[in-house]
Amino acid sequence: MHFRSYADLHDDVARGLSMLPDRPDLVVGVPRSGLLAAGIASIILNVPLASIDGLAAGHVFGTGKTKQVRTRSAEVDGPPRVLVLDDSVSTGLSLREARATIAGIAGLGPVTFAAVYGEAASHPEADTVFAAVPQPRMFQWNFLHHDALGRCMIDIDGVLCRDPLAVENDDGPNYRRFLSETPPLLLPSKRVAALVTNRLEKYRPETEAWLARHGVVYDALHMLDLPDAEARAEADLSAFKAETYRRSSALLFIESEIGQAVAIAEATDRPVLCTATWRLKTTHTGAYLARQARRQAAYRALDLPRRGKLAARRIAGRLLGEEAVSALGDRLRRSRDTDQAGGKT
Repeated sequence: MHFRSYADLHDDVARGLSMLPDRPDLVVGVPRSGLLAAGIASIILNVPLASIDGLAAGHVFGTGKTKQVRTRSAEVDGPPRVLVLDDSVSTGLSLREARATIAGIAGLGPVTFAAVYGEAASHPEADTVFAAVPQPRMFQWNFLHHDALGRCMIDIDGVLCRDPLAVENDDGPNYRRFLSETPPLLLPSKRVAALVTNRLEKYRPETEAWLARHGVVYDALHMLDLPDAEARAEADLSAFKAETYRRSSALLFIESEIGQAVAIAEATDRPVLCTATWRLKTTHTGAYLARQARRQAAYRALDLPRRGKLAARRIAGRLLGEEAVSALGDRLRRSRDTDQAGGKT
């Protein structure tokens, strides 16, 4: 599985624009996801933006008034050079339809048809492909609406909804209220192979009711079969998810917490998408995610109440090293000083 985030999209658009032989005077996005890529391109170039149908109707978004530099389009004599951009190309149908529409619009100069991502470095329907990303692939902006969800496992808390607050996590009435009333965060529009959660099995009725109310369709719901929150606190939570993933034929596990994402991937040697970092955990990114997990643990340790700080500092020292802990402490103190100076609470 290959994955690209919003940050990757920005970087790949910027890199692709730098490779174009001529700077465009107008960027046109292919609906719907192509408008995202086209918007990034138009801001980088500081040139007007349009959709395919908008351009045909004469509707073009100009450059922002906060810009103090002149845009190239303001200096153009004659028909503008146009970049028609889609986020990806596979069958080529969208770009083919875009060519047909653009061909009927008068007054345009040279038109370049491009896609940010292709399965290979070139495609018959694209004049240029910015980056090759083979199948199977998912993007941050479409993974919840991807047919591949039928072969994915997804965590619930932190992905489909937020994690419970400490006051809500009482293994009692507050927690049941959270399970029933918490608003959705990210909702899949496709059937999911399985939901895998560290919620306790006894909360299955509330969990199933919430999922049904928000239209989440899935084949299986795996929950932790332990008696109470105290037993869960002593359990290896990532081991339950890893074992469930290992026994399945799923292509991908989608997990919100960095430490668990690292542990699941290491235990199964299979890809895990971490929504805290929007990185796909593979053998090449495991070290990065592990560092992020250690850094988060150290931050939490440094920010504990005073009575536990000495013990926490020793733990953080073992995780990151004394020099890194001192640097983190300095950053936290500077952050607090800035907040207090600005009157924040």
